[in-house]
Amino acid sequence: MPNSDPAAETMAPPDLSGYQPPRMLGNSDVRLHNLSVVMRTIHTRATCTRAELARATGLTKTAIGGLVNDLLDQGVLVEEEFSAHRVGRPSAPLRIARERFAAVVVDIGATYLCTTLSDLAGQVHTRETDLASSQSLRVSDRIELITSRIGAAAAAARDNHLRLVGVVVAAHGITDAHRGILRRHTTKDELDIAGQISEQLPGIPFVLVENDANLAALAEWERYRTDGVRHLISLSGELSIGAGIVLDGRLHEGRSGYAGSFSHITLDPAGPECTCGRSGCWRTLVGLHHVLRNALPEVATGLEQIPGYAPIAVDALIAAAQAENKQVLDALATAGHWLGEGTANIVNALDPDLVVVGGYYAAVAPWLMPAAHDALGNGALMPIDPAQLMVVSDLNSAPYRQGAADVERARVLGGGLHCVTERLIETPLALASL
Repeated sequence: MPNSDPAAETMAPPDLSGYQPPRMLGNSDVRLHNLSVVMRTIHTRATCTRAELARATGLTKTAIGGLVNDLLDQGVLVEEEFSAHRVGRPSAPLRIARERFAAVVVDIGATYLCTTLSDLAGQVHTRETDLASSQSLRVSDRIELITSRIGAAAAAARDNHLRLVGVVVAAHGITDAHRGILRRHTTKDELDIAGQISEQLPGIPFVLVENDANLAALAEWERYRTDGVRHLISLSGELSIGAGIVLDGRLHEGRSGYAGSFSHITLDPAGPECTCGRSGCWRTLVGLHHVLRNALPEVATGLEQIPGYAPIAVDALIAAAQAENKQVLDALATAGHWLGEGTANIVNALDPDLVVVGGYYAAVAPWLMPAAHDALGNGALMPIDPAQLMVVSDLNSAPYRQGAADVERARVLGGGLHCVTERLIETPLALASL
């Protein structure tokens, strides 16, 4: 029976002029995928023999032998010595040669710029720190200095016979890691950090721009993933408060990179005025800037004029707390209460396995965390053990100080190394051949 629908008779055929059929995977694509699978398996297990690789990946022993030889030839893998305790024919364990590859991690803090050259095993080779007051440090004005520091670190990598495989720039604010940009909260202006660095230093393999709290979260997840942690929240206490979210083992940044922007949730409508125009934002209740003014108002203004004043302020808080200064103890307990209140909101919304706190929170934990745990326990909807759910970072146990012993910088560095290692795992031969 003929179609009686006039619309159907006049419907134009689809325009297929721009259609591109899916590209069939070739042998080279399969090989690159299998190289990444081998790298991922060794990374997960730390060491792995050829036989173990074949069993874990399902690839034939012949295929594994060829892939491993390619990675050995490029220096990406190394063979450990034979184990004297293995039964049967000995098989040399393989591991990633992290000590041969390096990353530069640039940490743009509120009062400092720290540029670190580290191999992927975590050995720091060089570190350069530039101090500034919070009022004088703007990222857009520091690109030239950042590029200069990266260039010097790259030269140090060559001098130390390290293969530099990537640069990670850690910044406060909203980042778009895919585009390498930093976006301001208030004006929504975009700063193309990766583009400017790549233009001035064309030999850098890749530049990743990421939020510093996100990097801290990745470092903490790498620390706890072998304990079965899948969902993790990291809180970073500096002049404000930063948060990073890992869900199902993957960093969660949201559609536009705003996920984790908890610093502007309103906890106390009658609280201090925030730079965003509202009052009682979380950052105004638990940020170092606010706590310092409540605890030591007589020295706060003077300290804030000192370049890189954050560690000095933390030392002053610790000394006063140890001397049982009541005003300081009350200020830290109040900050701990609001830290726990805000964390309870996050826990109720995301139900994480673990919340890890770092930055200055780790340094003043003895006086901060009891009140935080109390508020978290009272505010959480589900039954929890607050002290088990909310823990202090142990990535670096030294006090919060300028330099290598800084808890938060250890977390940012760890997250940066995680990101570069992931790139090496995904494209091992491409990066190793640079």
